[in-house]
Amino acid sequence: MITRGSVGLAGWAEESRDFTLNFLREMTPGTGGTTAETSEPEKEEANRGGIFCRRCGWRITEESSRITINGLHHHTFFNPAGLLFELGCFRYAPGCLVHGEASGDFSWFAGYLWRVALCGQCSAHLGWRFENQHATFFSLIIPHLKEDS
Repeated sequence: MITRGSVGLAGWAEESRDFTLNFLREMTPGTGGTTAETSEPEKEEANRGGIFCRRCGWRITEESSRITINGLHHHTFFNPAGLLFELGCFRYAPGCLVHGEASGDFSWFAGYLWRVALCGQCSAHLGWRFENQHATFFSLIIPHLKEDS
């Protein structure tokens, strides 16, 4: 078994992942830092119009960030493996962490590169960020989201 000090390789990998996620949270606007305690009515007001990760409840984006791409907000695509994705397009998703190198392979939106978008809290796969030299948007997996937590 490969070890790093008294921590096994699996433990080291988990520590490294946690460190990376914490660093990315600090570098992503709207996801880092500390917050003062908030009353329940204030929390409910802050969550109005919000769109959240279905797995952990982390705020991902808001209703006002919904946009249309190629004339539609809602898109349905199959990936090369045959998996079906129902997607909604959003201008911003500050609750997401973007991971990996931009790729043009099998892009669902012509002229755009994509990168994986994860929940900034629990790392669930929530969709993709699409980008080109003129625009950036998020295409998020609708069944992985919920409204008004």
